[in-house]
Amino acid sequence: MTVRERLNNTIGAIIALVLMAFAAYMMEVQSRKHTITVTNAGQKSIHALVVTVCGEDYAFPDIPVGGQRHLEYEGKGDSGFEVQGQFADGHVIKGNFGYVTTRSFPSVELVVQDDGSVIGKQ
Repeated sequence: MTVRERLNNTIGAIIALVLMAFAAYMMEVQSRKHTITVTNAGQKSIHALVVTVCGEDYAFPDIPVGGQRHLEYEGKGDSGFEVQGQFADGHVIKGNFGYVTTRSFPSVELVVQDDGSVIGKQ
């Protein structure tokens, strides 16, 4: 086998390894779960809460004091997290947090405070 043939075989093997690694990475990225967790840190039950991200609305109804709700979301696009809702006593919950892109797959927690504000954690 000539030096040229060995070089061609080596280059071919390297290209094949790079392509396999890229395919494995893409499969891993597509299998990741995007999750939103809403935590009620207030002293009032949450009657209804909607989180909007990437043009989609995700509803979190009836979260008791100290309770949590989890949902998976689609991270298709670039967007922040917009939060709107209402406590059981009628007081408004409103806030926004962070930013997700098509290349990021965060799990986020949105903590609702007693005054209706929202603190985000990634």
